[in-house]
Amino acid sequence: MKLLNVPHWPLLIGPWISMSLGFLSNALVMGLNHSQMPVNMPPGVLVNPADIFHTAMNSATHLKLLADWIVLGDGIASPGDFLLWGAALATFPMLIAWIALILKEKN
Repeated sequence: MKLLNVPHWPLLIGPWISMSLGFLSNALVMGLNHSQMPVNMPPGVLVNPADIFHTAMNSATHLKLLADWIVLGDGIASPGDFLLWGAALATFPMLIAWIALILKEKN
C-alpha cells in the first residue's frame, strides 16, 4: 500500500507517530492532573517547590501508568518520554534509509 504515492512511507511517518503518541500521552496525564505531571518520587525525595510542571504522585493521581515513574540514573521519566526520545533518535536515520531506498530504486 502506498500513501499518496510515496514509496516506503512508513519510514517517514514512523517517527512522527511515535512523537505524536508520546506528546499526547504526556498531555493527557497532565490534563487530567491539573496541568502538572505526577512523579512517583523515591522515598525521602521532595519535588522542588519552584517546579510548577511536576507534582508528587498520590492516591488522587489519574493515569499513574502514564505518569513519571520509570527511574533512570539521574531522573524519572514517563512512557511518553520514551516515545518522544525514540522519535528524536529515529527521525534522521529513517530519513537517510528512505533516501537510500529511493536512490536504489532509481538506479
